[in-house]
Amino acid sequence: RTAIGINVLRWGNLLQFIAFMAIPAVLITLIAQYKFSEISGFAKKPQVNKLLGATLMALGMIPLVALSTALFKHLPLGDFARVFAVFDTKRQAIFEAMLDMETLPELFVCIFILALMPAIFEEYVFRGLITNMAAQSFRKRRTAILFQAFVFATIHFSPFEFAGIFAMGLLFGIIYTATGSLYYSVLAHFIFNASTVIVHFFTLQHFQKTGIFFNVESCFSPTRRIHHRHSGDLRRPFPYPQKINHEQLHPARHLRIFLCDCRDRLYPAVARYLGDTHVRDCLFLRL
Repeated sequence: RTAIGINVLRWGNLLQFIAFMAIPAVLITLIAQYKFSEISGFAKKPQVNKLLGATLMALGMIPLVALSTALFKHLPLGDFARVFAVFDTKRQAIFEAMLDMETLPELFVCIFILALMPAIFEEYVFRGLITNMAAQSFRKRRTAILFQAFVFATIHFSPFEFAGIFAMGLLFGIIYTATGSLYYSVLAHFIFNASTVIVHFFTLQHFQKTGIFFNVESCFSPTRRIHHRHSGDLRRPFPYPQKINHEQLHPARHLRIFLCDCRDRLYPAVARYLGDTHVRDCLFLRL
Protein backbone atom coordinates (compact mmCIF):
# COMPACT_ATOMS: atom_id res chain seq x y z
CA ARG A 1 0.00 0.00 0.00
CA THR A 2 1.32 3.44 -0.93
CA ALA A 3 -0.03 6.87 -0.03
CA ILE A 4 -0.85 7.56 -3.70
CA GLY A 5 -2.65 4.24 -4.11
CA ILE A 6 -4.69 4.76 -0.94
CA ASN A 7 -5.73 8.27 -1.97
CA VAL A 8 -6.65 7.03 -5.46
CA LEU A 9 -8.94 4.45 -3.84
CA ARG A 10 -10.53 7.05 -1.57
CA TRP A 11 -11.20 9.74 -4.16
CA GLY A 12 -12.08 7.14 -6.75
CA ASN A 13 -14.75 5.89 -4.37
CA LEU A 14 -16.13 9.44 -4.13
CA LEU A 15 -16.17 9.81 -7.91
CA GLN A 16 -17.96 6.48 -8.12
CA PHE A 17 -20.67 7.75 -5.79
CA ILE A 18 -21.04 10.91 -7.85
CA ALA A 19 -21.18 9.00 -11.15
CA PHE A 20 -23.51 6.20 -10.05
CA MET A 21 -25.55 7.90 -7.32
CA ALA A 22 -25.57 11.69 -7.53
CA ILE A 23 -25.83 12.19 -11.30
CA PRO A 24 -28.54 9.52 -11.85
CA ALA A 25 -30.46 10.90 -8.87
CA VAL A 26 -30.42 14.40 -10.37
CA LEU A 27 -31.49 13.09 -13.78
CA ILE A 28 -34.34 11.03 -12.32
CA THR A 29 -35.50 14.02 -10.26
CA LEU A 30 -35.54 16.25 -13.33
CA ILE A 31 -37.07 13.73 -15.76
CA ALA A 32 -39.80 12.61 -13.34
CA GLN A 33 -40.35 16.27 -12.37
CA TYR A 34 -40.06 15.54 -8.67
CA LYS A 35 -39.74 18.49 -6.33
CA PHE A 36 -36.54 18.23 -4.35
CA SER A 37 -38.07 19.94 -1.33
CA GLU A 38 -40.90 17.40 -1.20
CA ILE A 39 -38.64 14.38 -1.66
CA SER A 40 -36.01 15.51 0.83
CA GLY A 41 -38.28 17.22 3.32
CA PHE A 42 -35.57 19.80 3.91
CA ALA A 43 -38.19 22.54 3.89
CA LYS A 44 -39.20 21.35 7.34
CA LYS A 45 -37.18 22.63 10.27
CA PRO A 46 -35.35 19.75 12.03
CA GLN A 47 -36.40 18.98 15.59
CA VAL A 48 -33.81 18.32 18.28
CA ASN A 49 -35.64 15.38 19.86
CA LYS A 50 -35.92 13.61 16.50
CA LEU A 51 -32.24 14.26 15.74
CA LEU A 52 -31.32 12.76 19.09
CA GLY A 53 -33.60 9.78 18.49
CA ALA A 54 -32.05 9.13 15.07
CA THR A 55 -28.57 9.32 16.60
CA LEU A 56 -29.39 6.84 19.36
CA MET A 57 -31.00 4.40 16.92
CA ALA A 58 -27.94 4.55 14.64
CA LEU A 59 -25.60 3.89 17.57
CA GLY A 60 -27.77 0.98 18.63
CA MET A 61 -27.49 -0.57 15.17
CA ILE A 62 -23.68 -0.66 15.21
CA PRO A 63 -23.19 -3.68 17.51
CA LEU A 64 -26.17 -5.50 15.97
CA VAL A 65 -24.80 -5.18 12.43
CA ALA A 66 -21.30 -6.17 13.54
CA LEU A 67 -22.56 -9.24 15.39
CA SER A 68 -24.89 -10.34 12.58
CA THR A 69 -22.05 -10.05 10.06
CA ALA A 70 -19.69 -12.07 12.24
CA LEU A 71 -22.35 -14.73 12.82
CA PHE A 72 -23.19 -15.05 9.12
CA LYS A 73 -19.51 -15.65 8.35
CA HIS A 74 -19.58 -18.74 10.55
CA LEU A 75 -22.83 -20.29 9.34
CA PRO A 76 -22.46 -23.72 7.66
CA LEU A 77 -23.27 -22.59 4.12
CA GLY A 78 -21.05 -25.13 2.33
CA ASP A 79 -19.77 -24.09 -1.09
CA PHE A 80 -21.63 -20.79 -0.87
CA ALA A 81 -19.59 -19.86 2.19
CA ARG A 82 -16.32 -20.42 0.32
CA VAL A 83 -17.45 -18.35 -2.67
CA PHE A 84 -18.72 -15.60 -0.39
CA ALA A 85 -15.48 -15.67 1.62
CA VAL A 86 -13.34 -15.11 -1.49
CA PHE A 87 -15.55 -12.23 -2.61
CA ASP A 88 -15.65 -10.75 0.89
CA THR A 89 -11.87 -10.99 1.33
CA LYS A 90 -11.25 -8.90 -1.79
CA ARG A 91 -13.90 -6.37 -0.84
CA GLN A 92 -12.57 -6.14 2.71
CA ALA A 93 -9.00 -5.62 1.47
CA ILE A 94 -10.10 -2.64 -0.65
CA PHE A 95 -12.16 -1.19 2.18
CA GLU A 96 -9.34 -1.52 4.72
CA ALA A 97 -6.92 0.06 2.26
CA MET A 98 -9.16 3.13 2.07
CA LEU A 99 -9.25 3.18 5.87
CA ASP A 100 -5.45 3.11 6.18
CA MET A 101 -5.19 6.11 8.52
CA GLU A 102 -2.36 7.37 10.71
CA THR A 103 -3.18 11.04 11.35
CA LEU A 104 -6.24 13.09 12.25
CA PRO A 105 -6.36 14.83 8.83
CA GLU A 106 -6.58 11.40 7.21
CA LEU A 107 -9.39 10.52 9.63
CA PHE A 108 -11.34 13.64 8.63
CA VAL A 109 -10.83 12.88 4.92
CA CYS A 110 -12.14 9.34 5.42
CA ILE A 111 -15.13 10.62 7.39
CA PHE A 112 -15.95 13.01 4.55
CA ILE A 113 -15.48 10.49 1.72
CA LEU A 114 -16.66 7.27 3.38
CA ALA A 115 -19.25 8.57 5.86
CA LEU A 116 -20.75 11.92 4.92
CA MET A 117 -20.98 11.66 1.13
CA PRO A 118 -22.43 8.11 1.07
CA ALA A 119 -24.96 9.11 3.73
CA ILE A 120 -26.21 12.05 1.65
CA PHE A 121 -26.23 10.33 -1.74
CA GLU A 122 -27.62 6.98 -0.60
CA GLU A 123 -30.35 8.49 1.53
CA TYR A 124 -31.62 10.67 -1.28
CA VAL A 125 -31.55 7.77 -3.76
CA PHE A 126 -32.90 4.93 -1.59
CA ARG A 127 -35.06 6.64 1.02
CA GLY A 128 -35.98 9.64 -1.09
CA LEU A 129 -36.43 8.47 -4.68
CA ILE A 130 -36.84 4.68 -4.48
CA THR A 131 -39.17 4.76 -1.47
CA ASN A 132 -41.46 7.32 -3.09
CA MET A 133 -41.38 5.58 -6.47
CA ALA A 134 -42.12 2.21 -4.84
CA ALA A 135 -44.95 3.74 -2.82
CA GLN A 136 -46.69 4.59 -6.10
CA SER A 137 -46.47 0.94 -7.21
CA PHE A 138 -47.29 -0.87 -3.96
CA ARG A 139 -50.55 -0.54 -2.09
CA LYS A 140 -48.96 -0.40 1.34
CA ARG A 141 -46.22 1.98 2.42
CA ARG A 142 -44.48 -0.73 4.45
CA THR A 143 -44.01 -2.78 1.28
CA ALA A 144 -42.17 0.16 -0.26
CA ILE A 145 -39.98 0.37 2.84
CA LEU A 146 -39.12 -3.32 2.62
CA PHE A 147 -38.42 -3.02 -1.11
CA GLN A 148 -35.99 -0.12 -0.77
CA ALA A 149 -34.23 -1.91 2.11
CA PHE A 150 -33.79 -5.00 -0.07
CA VAL A 151 -32.38 -2.94 -2.96
CA PHE A 152 -30.15 -1.05 -0.52
CA ALA A 153 -28.70 -4.30 0.87
CA THR A 154 -28.31 -5.91 -2.56
CA ILE A 155 -26.49 -2.95 -4.09
CA HIS A 156 -23.72 -3.19 -1.47
CA PHE A 157 -22.64 -6.58 -2.91
CA SER A 158 -21.73 -8.00 0.52
CA PRO A 159 -23.33 -11.43 1.16
CA PHE A 160 -22.24 -11.72 4.78
CA GLU A 161 -23.42 -8.19 5.59
CA PHE A 162 -26.72 -8.51 3.72
CA ALA A 163 -28.87 -9.03 6.84
CA GLY A 164 -27.21 -6.17 8.71
CA ILE A 165 -27.41 -3.76 5.78
CA PHE A 166 -31.03 -4.76 5.15
CA ALA A 167 -31.83 -3.96 8.79
CA MET A 168 -30.10 -0.59 8.40
CA GLY A 169 -32.09 0.19 5.25
CA LEU A 170 -35.26 -0.82 7.05
CA LEU A 171 -34.47 1.46 9.99
CA PHE A 172 -33.55 4.41 7.77
CA GLY A 173 -36.71 3.87 5.72
CA ILE A 174 -38.87 3.87 8.83
CA ILE A 175 -37.18 7.03 10.07
CA TYR A 176 -37.75 8.77 6.73
CA THR A 177 -41.38 7.64 6.46
CA ALA A 178 -42.17 8.58 10.05
CA THR A 179 -40.58 12.04 9.88
CA GLY A 180 -41.09 12.91 6.23
CA SER A 181 -37.57 14.34 6.08
CA LEU A 182 -34.14 13.10 5.06
CA TYR A 183 -32.53 15.14 7.84
CA TYR A 184 -32.89 12.32 10.31
CA SER A 185 -32.09 9.35 8.09
CA VAL A 186 -29.01 11.14 6.71
CA LEU A 187 -27.89 11.86 10.27
CA ALA A 188 -28.45 8.24 11.35
CA HIS A 189 -26.62 6.96 8.25
CA PHE A 190 -23.73 9.36 8.83
CA ILE A 191 -23.44 8.43 12.52
CA PHE A 192 -23.28 4.75 11.60
CA ASN A 193 -20.64 5.25 8.89
CA ALA A 194 -18.57 7.74 10.88
CA SER A 195 -18.58 5.52 13.97
CA THR A 196 -17.19 2.66 11.88
CA VAL A 197 -14.41 4.88 10.52
CA ILE A 198 -13.55 6.32 13.94
CA VAL A 199 -13.48 2.93 15.65
CA HIS A 200 -11.23 1.59 12.89
CA PHE A 201 -8.90 4.58 13.37
CA PHE A 202 -8.53 3.92 17.09
CA THR A 203 -8.12 0.21 16.39
CA LEU A 204 -5.18 1.00 14.11
CA GLN A 205 -3.71 3.34 16.71
CA HIS A 206 -4.04 0.56 19.27
CA PHE A 207 -2.35 -1.85 16.88
CA GLN A 208 0.58 0.52 16.45
CA LYS A 209 0.99 0.70 20.22
CA THR A 210 0.45 -2.92 21.24
CA GLY A 211 0.73 -5.00 18.06
CA ILE A 212 -2.76 -6.40 18.71
CA PHE A 213 -5.58 -5.85 16.25
CA PHE A 214 -8.97 -6.56 17.79
CA ASN A 215 -12.13 -7.16 15.77
CA VAL A 216 -15.58 -8.55 16.45
CA GLU A 217 -15.06 -11.60 14.26
CA SER A 218 -12.33 -12.89 16.57
CA CYS A 219 -14.97 -13.53 19.23
CA PHE A 220 -16.65 -16.07 16.92
CA SER A 221 -13.54 -17.69 15.49
CA PRO A 222 -13.08 -21.34 16.51
CA THR A 223 -9.39 -20.68 17.25
CA ARG A 224 -10.10 -17.30 18.85
CA ARG A 225 -7.20 -15.83 16.89
CA ILE A 226 -6.34 -12.13 17.18
CA HIS A 227 -4.17 -10.26 14.68
CA HIS A 228 -0.64 -9.77 15.98
CA ARG A 229 2.30 -7.76 14.81
CA HIS A 230 4.51 -9.80 12.51
CA SER A 231 7.77 -9.41 10.64
CA GLY A 232 7.76 -7.16 7.60
CA ASP A 233 5.52 -4.14 7.29
CA LEU A 234 4.54 -3.20 10.84
CA ARG A 235 2.20 -0.40 9.79
CA ARG A 236 -0.94 -2.43 9.25
CA PRO A 237 -2.47 -5.80 10.11
CA PHE A 238 -3.70 -8.10 7.36
CA PRO A 239 -7.47 -8.38 6.86
CA TYR A 240 -7.20 -12.02 7.94
CA PRO A 241 -4.51 -13.39 10.29
CA GLN A 242 -1.82 -15.74 9.18
CA LYS A 243 -1.02 -18.90 11.12
CA ILE A 244 1.73 -17.65 13.41
CA ASN A 245 3.04 -18.99 16.69
CA HIS A 246 1.96 -16.28 19.11
CA GLU A 247 0.25 -16.65 22.43
CA GLN A 248 -3.50 -16.81 21.80
CA LEU A 249 -5.31 -14.70 24.36
CA HIS A 250 -9.03 -14.73 25.04
CA PRO A 251 -10.88 -12.13 22.92
CA ALA A 252 -12.39 -10.57 26.05
CA ARG A 253 -8.87 -9.81 27.25
CA HIS A 254 -8.00 -8.10 23.97
CA LEU A 255 -11.24 -6.11 24.11
CA ARG A 256 -10.37 -4.96 27.63
CA ILE A 257 -6.88 -3.90 26.49
CA PHE A 258 -8.37 -2.03 23.53
CA LEU A 259 -10.92 -0.19 25.70
CA CYS A 260 -8.24 0.73 28.24
CA ASP A 261 -6.06 2.11 25.46
CA CYS A 262 -8.96 4.23 24.12
CA ARG A 263 -9.70 5.41 27.64
CA ASP A 264 -6.08 6.44 28.22
CA ARG A 265 -6.13 8.43 24.99
CA LEU A 266 -9.33 10.25 25.98
CA TYR A 267 -8.27 11.11 29.56
CA PRO A 268 -5.78 13.89 28.75
CA ALA A 269 -8.07 15.58 26.20
CA VAL A 270 -11.07 15.61 28.54
CA ALA A 271 -8.94 16.70 31.49
CA ARG A 272 -7.46 19.61 29.53
CA TYR A 273 -10.90 20.64 28.30
CA LEU A 274 -12.41 20.73 31.79
CA GLY A 275 -9.25 21.91 33.53
CA ASP A 276 -9.43 19.10 36.05
CA THR A 277 -6.58 16.59 36.34
CA HIS A 278 -8.83 14.22 38.29
CA VAL A 279 -11.69 14.32 35.81
CA ARG A 280 -11.03 10.75 34.76
CA ASP A 281 -12.03 9.50 38.20
CA CYS A 282 -15.40 11.24 37.80
CA LEU A 283 -16.24 10.50 34.18
CA PHE A 284 -14.73 7.10 33.44
CA LEU A 285 -14.99 3.66 34.93
CA ARG A 286 -11.71 1.99 35.72
CA LEU A 287 -11.31 -1.16 33.68
